[in-house]
Amino acid sequence: LAQYQADALKTYRDSLDWDNGGQNVSFLNGNTTTLGNTNITAVKNADGTYLSNFCMDNVVRSTAQAPLYWKIVTNQNECNNLAKSLASNLNSPSIKISLSSSAPDRVLAKIVVSYNAANNSSVVEQVTNSIILIK
Repeated sequence: LAQYQADALKTYRDSLDWDNGGQNVSFLNGNTTTLGNTNITAVKNADGTYLSNFCMDNVVRSTAQAPLYWKIVTNQNECNNLAKSLASNLNSPSIKISLSSSAPDRVLAKIVVSYNAANNSSVVEQVTNSIILIK
C-alpha cells in the first residue's frame, strides 16, 4: 500500500504537462492549475511549507482513451476509506503522505501506512516509504 501510493505520486507528477504554453504546472511548485479536465492541486502552501497528510486516488475519466487519472485527496477520512478499500485485510488502515524540501529542486515524500495489529487492536503498526521527487 505504501509502495502503491509512492508509485501513484510519481505517476501523477510525470503525467502533468510541464510546459503548458511556457507555464510550469508542476504541483510541487505551488501552482493550482486546471489542465484540460484535470485539476492540478498545489501542494506548496503560501508560507513555503508543503502540504501534509494527503493521499493519492485514481478517478475514472469519461473518455475511453484515458480511463484513469490520479488526484490528490486532502480529506483524511477519504484517505482512510481508500486504504480500507485497497487493503481490506488490514485492521483500520490509514494513509498519510507528507512532503518536505530536500534540496532546491527536490522534494522528499514520506508515505506512512498505519494499521492496528490483528491480534491486539490497541497496538498500531506502520510501514514507511520515502522517495525523492525532482521538480
